[in-house]
Amino acid sequence: MKTNAEEKRPVTKRAYSVAEFCEGYGISKTMLYALWSKGQGPNRMDLGERTLISVQAAEAWEARFSRAPTVRPTRHTPTRPAPSAVAKPL
Repeated sequence: MKTNAEEKRPVTKRAYSVAEFCEGYGISKTMLYALWSKGQGPNRMDLGERTLISVQAAEAWEARFSRAPTVRPTRHTPTRPAPSAVAKPL
């Protein structure tokens, strides 16, 4: 027999619906299906009429498309003298 504590134990989320994934990553369903058509979307599980994306697949997809920010090298631009106020004759 289960105790009240065991019955109310939260279940760890193992997969996202398409809507949950899109909301979590801030993309539209149209964008997700376009990514899948190009082979760039996360791995998915098609279960009958339901499509799920596992937490691991979402994290792997995120890692594939995440990259460290690139730091652009600063270039020292020599200062130029101000243009002369006197016009040069042609």
